[in-house]
Amino acid sequence: MKVLNKNLAYLLIGTSSLLGVAHIAMAQQLELDPNPAPILVEGAGWVRSVAQGVSADGSVIFGYVADTTGGATTASVWDSKTGKLTVLQNLALDAGRPFSANGASADGKVIFGGTVDAQGVQRPLVWLNETSTPTGLDALDANSTAVAHAISADGTTIVGSSNSNGALNNGHAVLWSRVNGAYSILDLGTLGGATSAAAAVSHDGSVIVGSADLDATHNHAAAWYDIDSHAVDLGTLGGNSSARGLSADGTVIVGQSNLAGGDLRAVAWYGKNANPVNLGVLNGGSSSFARTVSADGSVIIGGATYSSTADTHAVAWYNQETTPTDLGTLGGKASDATAVSANGGLSLAMRRMRAMQSTPWFGLAVRHRRQTLGLWGARLPIRAASLLMGL
Repeated sequence: MKVLNKNLAYLLIGTSSLLGVAHIAMAQQLELDPNPAPILVEGAGWVRSVAQGVSADGSVIFGYVADTTGGATTASVWDSKTGKLTVLQNLALDAGRPFSANGASADGKVIFGGTVDAQGVQRPLVWLNETSTPTGLDALDANSTAVAHAISADGTTIVGSSNSNGALNNGHAVLWSRVNGAYSILDLGTLGGATSAAAAVSHDGSVIVGSADLDATHNHAAAWYDIDSHAVDLGTLGGNSSARGLSADGTVIVGQSNLAGGDLRAVAWYGKNANPVNLGVLNGGSSSFARTVSADGSVIIGGATYSSTADTHAVAWYNQETTPTDLGTLGGKASDATAVSANGGLSLAMRRMRAMQSTPWFGLAVRHRRQTLGLWGARLPIRAASLLMGL
């Protein structure tokens, strides 16, 4: 496993409030520059734009736009170098319905997302290039909801969940695999109970993680290996558990587990058939969770409470540490890291602020009164000024 150099800061993208309306903001590579120039990426005629994420190579930002504050969303992608917006197409039968782009292959050429039809049924979508008409991914039952959650690096494997017989409470983990340009669905089954869900997939599509029921009261983190429909129980710390992310090669899996007494703990599994490792809590806190891990497995990010008030701070675990590092806030009470770069140098998050004031950071903070997006790069006392865009 790579040992992280913590003295780094990289590309930042995400959303920020601009004059009270959420828009996408992108800051170029920091390289210790406390005031890098931001690029506001949006399209004429759209009043709201939100980034869901970025492709692994950094070339494509994906998310959605809307023409009114509360209007239907439209799936969109942006060129990360120029900020150019490309509005994607919906299925013809769902024209005018809300839809968004939620994930991308490593090179950004395969985009997946979802829409909701007039009957309220969720449909997963995939675009094989930015201008293509989307393909609707099948559900296990023609009249059932299905949701895509993650995609492999080459775009040939998409994972998620699908209801199997029209019911709302018996979804199964599924994968959609592409052969000769067409995607087919495979039911990944459960651990013996009624439901399961797939949350993430390794870069080559060979390892899938999520959770599955053992019975009516027990739900455990689960993994599927080599496109096998047999779920493997990853175990717990005494209560229920779930897996939420994994490294590029699938050897590091992260998630959360309840203790026997009910408290929540971030956990990691290092290697196939490994037991869950308790990643601990902040001093004074009572719970933690891991959301994802860097591609090289060196950095895990998530959140942890830091006081009896249960406010949550963004945290990181470096190089298999079992004590979280508090990444702080931008002056408010809470923060929560949501994404991390491949080498662990960047963590991405969106926050709410109660005040706009200078904050010591190594990295960049883009913020406004309602929403804040922060970057954490290292544990050095270097001040990087906040960018108050458009104010």
